[in-house]
Amino acid sequence: MTRAARQLVAAGLLLIQPACAGVPSLAGADQNCTFALRHGLSKDGTGTPTLRLVYSEGTIEAQPTTTHPAFARRPRLCRLNEHAPEKPVLLMVANSLPYLWREWPYFVNKITFARAARWNVVIWLGELPTDLASTVGPWCCASTQGAKLKLWAKNVGRRKVNCSASFAAEQAATRRLAHKGVGRSSYDGSNEVNSNHHAKMAAASLLLRDSRVRDVFYLDLDSYVRPEDVETAARSAKGMMQHTYDVVLNEAHGARRPTRPHPFWLAGGMRWYLRRTPFSINFIDRWLKYRCGFKDQYALWHTLLILSPVMTYDGELGRLAYNQAKYAALKPTEIPRKWMGPGLLVGEAVVKAKGPWPVHLEPEGFGNKRGKLLGEFAHVSTSCAATLATAHGPLGVVDLTCKVDLGNDLLGVLGLDVVDAGAWM
Repeated sequence: MTRAARQLVAAGLLLIQPACAGVPSLAGADQNCTFALRHGLSKDGTGTPTLRLVYSEGTIEAQPTTTHPAFARRPRLCRLNEHAPEKPVLLMVANSLPYLWREWPYFVNKITFARAARWNVVIWLGELPTDLASTVGPWCCASTQGAKLKLWAKNVGRRKVNCSASFAAEQAATRRLAHKGVGRSSYDGSNEVNSNHHAKMAAASLLLRDSRVRDVFYLDLDSYVRPEDVETAARSAKGMMQHTYDVVLNEAHGARRPTRPHPFWLAGGMRWYLRRTPFSINFIDRWLKYRCGFKDQYALWHTLLILSPVMTYDGELGRLAYNQAKYAALKPTEIPRKWMGPGLLVGEAVVKAKGPWPVHLEPEGFGNKRGKLLGEFAHVSTSCAATLATAHGPLGVVDLTCKVDLGNDLLGVLGLDVVDAGAWM
């Protein structure tokens, strides 16, 4: 058998082999959790935002001033209403109740979209389990990014970064750290080696092991859909569910340049689609396994390279710092060629020609205007602040509309001005 034939067979087997066991610590996440909400946002300020959570140990009705330790001790995977197995799951992640309140209008906006599209909704509430937050695997430890983590640990008085020998054997063995930069997440309350940006992979890993789940769409909380685009977004999502791809991601940069090969692995992690297959379960588990510090994209790129039919890859991405890898497509002349293995800078079509490849990258335009990944969902990483009046005082939130919709009325842009602020959803 030729080398090319062996590669093709190996890639084919990857698609049909049964999913590996999940991470032991994730088994402790509370999946017996449901929620309901009253969005409580009205122009006259008479409403009261309320989140009702029914979980394994009890029930709470949280309001913006509520603090509760339940979600710091144990992450919760909470669903809205009953689950409809034939419908996709819209997944969101928040590490704490204060973070959720800061993004509250966009959380409610996506709930109203899901209700209109008759989708299931699930939110992960809580931090990444400590053993996952505080350990990294061998590839990360040997990488340029890992070297930065080790130096950082040394500088803050810690003996070493806990490098695990295998994914399944990771153990919690570090004290909590607080240092701006490598180890601190942009989410409130996280200061571990790996930021809680990686919690979305943990949540998706659990969902894909639920026999009732067929499709998972993940969206960052700081994204929204305009009311006029609800049907377009639902139609675009339905197109992904036709068994064409197992994994759909968005490109990390704008439209491809036809005169320059675009790395098939240079994807963003802010919104994606997974169809429940052995390949997608393997994909999400590896993405979590290769976690390496603050940015989850670093592990994502390594995962795509590992799983692709381009079999010449041997972890070379680890020789690049995060920003070097991120801009490999835009500034290829700045990347030392000896650091880039053969076949790394090749287009998606070339990868598909070498074997089965059930992954697709959608072009990413500002506000996703050119892309098809959930239609017209807009995502902005930088934002302004806004204050919304409620019956219990001001609610401070981020204001994405100041970047995308030029500061138009926040409730109008999100379609919340026509939703009963006091009704339970």
